[in-house]
Amino acid sequence: MDAYLMDPKHLYQFAMIVDLGSMSRAAQRLNVTQPTLSRMVRLLEDQVGSTILRRDRYGVAPTEIGERLAAEGRVIADRVLRADDAVDQWRLGLTRELRVGVGPVLAVALMGRFLEAALEPDWSTALRIEVGSVAELIRRLDRDDLDVVFAPSRINRAQARLRQEVVFEDRIALYAGATNPLAKRRGIVPNAALAGQKWIAMGAVSGLRGSTREVLELLGLEHEAVFMNFSGDATMALHLLNSTDVMCVLPRRLVELLPSRKRFGEVRVDCVLPERNVAIWTAAAKHDLPQIRRLRDRFVAFVRSDSDRSPGPAA
Repeated sequence: MDAYLMDPKHLYQFAMIVDLGSMSRAAQRLNVTQPTLSRMVRLLEDQVGSTILRRDRYGVAPTEIGERLAAEGRVIADRVLRADDAVDQWRLGLTRELRVGVGPVLAVALMGRFLEAALEPDWSTALRIEVGSVAELIRRLDRDDLDVVFAPSRINRAQARLRQEVVFEDRIALYAGATNPLAKRRGIVPNAALAGQKWIAMGAVSGLRGSTREVLELLGLEHEAVFMNFSGDATMALHLLNSTDVMCVLPRRLVELLPSRKRFGEVRVDCVLPERNVAIWTAAAKHDLPQIRRLRDRFVAFVRSDSDRSPGPAA
């Protein structure tokens, strides 16, 4: 039976062929000969009992079962890279690794400066940082694919196995793009003036409470259309706000902390908009691990010191 077990090395090589779409490019990347890879593919096909790779006008592409094998090979490739990283980290004196997820607006507004402050000479934990949609980050935390997530505290998802600690309070606000007349308007803007605007949404599929759709309903604008949705990245939406007349819902305090010059402006409305507090999420079983506690303590200290330096919201 052992003779029929697939060699992990072969799956790793096959994934490289599929991802590069070329046997010759994969051979070059893997530093092997093309005939070696051809023999490996034939061996896998003998084990599967079916074709796993087909040629097309653009190179090679996997069959249905071939794509499933390539997916397993990518997992092996990722593990190999992580093993290499572990050796490099050990050589640098980094004794542990934390897998950290960060929400997109928080990543742009705050995390770069926090990491700059946190990575002092006494820091001994390697960080693997990923930015993405909040819903996906929380799912991955629940699956133990991440150790810590920096994200809003209120989400539409069960949290039985997770713990969170709110590190600073924030609230949703409305913003008008730089060329929108509402960006310069003083005082309360009536809801009627918000009708017919070009609305964009960030975190549209993130599972956050206080979404653009919920805010529009709160303002009596439930029939307004959102014509562009962004998930997992904040830079494109912020660019549109700085250059066009779009409208968007964003957390006020994080907007105040954005490092770049902001040409868009807040639109004040006659109602209280939802909270968007920021929390540090962990699995309940890992909440008190020393390296997580240390990261959490440093972030809390950084936020407090940053708040002391930052100006308060405009009146």
